[in-house]
Amino acid sequence: MPAIGQLPAWAVARSLEAMSVEIQRHKPNFYKLSARILTNSKISLTAGDEIVFDNDNLLHAVRQGFALPEIIPLCIHPIVSYKGIRALMEIKGLYNQSPGKQDVKIFFQAGLEATACYLNHHPSVQDLMRDEKGTIDCYLHEKFFLGRIFRSNEDVWKCTSEKPDTEPSVVLDFKNLGSAIRGACGQIDPLADPALGNIMVAGRIPLLDKFGFVARIVSREVPSPLQKFHAK
Repeated sequence: MPAIGQLPAWAVARSLEAMSVEIQRHKPNFYKLSARILTNSKISLTAGDEIVFDNDNLLHAVRQGFALPEIIPLCIHPIVSYKGIRALMEIKGLYNQSPGKQDVKIFFQAGLEATACYLNHHPSVQDLMRDEKGTIDCYLHEKFFLGRIFRSNEDVWKCTSEKPDTEPSVVLDFKNLGSAIRGACGQIDPLADPALGNIMVAGRIPLLDKFGFVARIVSREVPSPLQKFHAK
């Protein structure tokens, strides 16, 4: 479990893992990242701890586009380190191009995973969501599934990019790529966007309102390249 001060960096690490998982679904040779907390100040992005960042350096990497991981772990297993760094660079490249709907789905998985981190580990957020057990499904143009966030039977918030068979508590439909990108980084206006037709909502609105509140907390505390490159 991350310390409260480590939570933004942990959310970044989990988001990167989620993005790598989604990319690997379409590119089987893509290297899957694996986030792991080493100490209260260090996080690994690979299963063998080859790519290790301290909390501040990982956040700096997202804000500035680059930061060096710790050198010694990087050099112990250079082949694995190379694969991990290459995966990070490919993920970075997604933010520097005009996104298609599959790219937006990758971004959305990152946003959902960061939000799940706060739902599971932020004390105030946990208090807010203590009695909530619903599911939220997100779509683009009504038919393209972006992801689901839900509370599991183990009382843990999780997200998935695979469309489940069960009915959701809430359906959130983004009407264009721009609004979906803003949704991925928690920048949806809960009053203006529905009124302007950027999003359509059906189901348990109070659950979505709480989720949106948490997503905006994440947007303030967790840096995302989307905020720089695509959020308008």
